[in-house]
Amino acid sequence: MRKFGWQVSVDAALRRSMGKHSRAARHLCARSFRMRLRRVFSHAAAERSIHRKPAPPFQLAPWLVFFFVILALLSPTRAGSVQLLDGTVLEGEVSIDNGLLMKTDKTTTRVPLASVLRAVLMDKVDEIPPGLVLINGARLAGTFTSLAEATVKLSSGLAVPGAEIAWVVYQPFPASAAAQIPRGKTGALLPGGDFFEGTVKSADATTAKVLNPIFGPRIFDGAKKELSALILRDVKPQGASYEVVTANGSVYTAVDVVLRDKMSITIRHPLYDGLRLEAKDVVEIRASPARYYTLDDLKPANISAPPGQSPEQSFAAGKGLDGAPLKLGGKIVRGFESTANTAITWDVPAGATAFIARVGASSSMPTAQKVTFALYADSRLIIHSGPMASTDAPALLRTALPPGTKSLSLRVEGAAGSGVWGEPILLRR
Repeated sequence: MRKFGWQVSVDAALRRSMGKHSRAARHLCARSFRMRLRRVFSHAAAERSIHRKPAPPFQLAPWLVFFFVILALLSPTRAGSVQLLDGTVLEGEVSIDNGLLMKTDKTTTRVPLASVLRAVLMDKVDEIPPGLVLINGARLAGTFTSLAEATVKLSSGLAVPGAEIAWVVYQPFPASAAAQIPRGKTGALLPGGDFFEGTVKSADATTAKVLNPIFGPRIFDGAKKELSALILRDVKPQGASYEVVTANGSVYTAVDVVLRDKMSITIRHPLYDGLRLEAKDVVEIRASPARYYTLDDLKPANISAPPGQSPEQSFAAGKGLDGAPLKLGGKIVRGFESTANTAITWDVPAGATAFIARVGASSSMPTAQKVTFALYADSRLIIHSGPMASTDAPALLRTALPPGTKSLSLRVEGAAGSGVWGEPILLRR
């Protein structure tokens, strides 16, 4: 039988004190003494149990609390918005789970990706990051190897054929500045927006050499911020249905986007087929520009300002008339602002079938003042909003274009004031 430490000590003490007695006598005495000690210890234990404090309620260990907080922060569910192709805007918590889920205070809606114009999971400045821009419009952020190689490799692990590269970006610049790049020409886009036209002789991750027929060769050092981008070819978005924007500024064009996994999405495209992106890194999924025209990216054919105003005073694209970020309903949006009775006219591009925009009176207008938004096709009114004050919520304008429409004019009508045209687009067939 196993003996505890205190029992062994008792036996040793008895052997020393009863050395002259028989072994049997010593055993009997030790057994009796141990039984007495057990009764003493049992009584003490009972006393402790009577006075013991009740067990505290269940509590998570601090490290478990920290774990669950981090898990919640990493959840792919985020506040955002989804704009559908019919112009409807949904706002709430956006998550990825076998499609897009939009959760509001009252309902959870599964949104088919095919019906989405733009799903914003996280606000981000639309900026072109250092890296490569491909002919198909994809932006791949990261450092890259020499352009002299047939296949250019990026730090992300992707490799693309050199013939597919349109721009080489050395310094980040606003996406809106891309409109300043002349089409059909090669050269260097300089900080500030100037363009140094010429033949590109060589380029790597830090420098580029451009030969101009008048000024001769010039070497630009990207590390010294002497150029923003090297322009090799025109960007021609085509052959894609979607674009996926990530937190580092990359934009992946996709023939299809697979949303079967809560934690990741899969891109389908010949150049990077099967590419998986972590859901937490995705900030936006939108329809490809091949499916629509963004009106504020197209140059107006004419701006007719009211008497006493110049076109610059009556119309501002990509910003407010005061130069501040353009806002609609309290949120920054793409589009433009125009004063009352200013008509902005565009030539209708090929394939345009419908017009969509969200409109609202400028927040700077007196609350008693109202304006109306009107759309004219070839000088004929096809849709208009009701009178809107600065306190009214944004309204949706959506209409099909009459077949054969050549020009489209947008007007804010009223005695005074101004209005915002938010996210104005023309759908393409």
